[in-house]
Amino acid sequence: MNHKNSSDKNPFAGRFETSDEKKNYVLHLFSSIPKHYDTMNRVMSLGLDMSWRRKSIRLADFNNNGLLLDLATGTGDMIIAARKILPGARFIGLDFCGPLMRLAQEKGIDESNGDISLLTTEPELTLIRKMLLLPEIVELIATTLEPHHLTYYAQDLATVFHSFYKQCRVVSDNEALTRARLKLVKAAKIVLGRTLTLMGMTAPERM
Repeated sequence: MNHKNSSDKNPFAGRFETSDEKKNYVLHLFSSIPKHYDTMNRVMSLGLDMSWRRKSIRLADFNNNGLLLDLATGTGDMIIAARKILPGARFIGLDFCGPLMRLAQEKGIDESNGDISLLTTEPELTLIRKMLLLPEIVELIATTLEPHHLTYYAQDLATVFHSFYKQCRVVSDNEALTRARLKLVKAAKIVLGRTLTLMGMTAPERM
């Protein structure tokens, strides 16, 4: 029986010669996406990431009068969730990525983000699945040196988005569903924009 080394499955294995190189890469990566960080968390977890945080806080059984230190706090979602469950506690959030920390400070306690778990129709789920394929497409291109896959992906994503937009009314009398679908539209805009950037193109703001 052949056992493959775990590094065979890791595209970053051997990429960094020193820990500083890896740290700088991670810092640059997260510093470039602060405005999209929360949106992609919601989309990739189908809106479950906030409930996971709330469950983690309850399982940890923190003291309501204690001090909670959140390392790698990102945009502060863990502290936002904790404040609602532990109103009497004190909180400190630390992260080595300055842009994420600044966004966390701007967010405050209340969140008005759409609840992605409300997106349950087939057009919505199909769009989410298609967006989640982008990292795989990029890895495929890096492995095979066949960039045409990105062009096909962009066309497919645009087609799937058109189908969603045609079948699902984004702005409606249902305020919660409207926020969720607007969040999905924003995520699709981000993914398509990233795809066009990788192709050396710019995404128009309006047609």
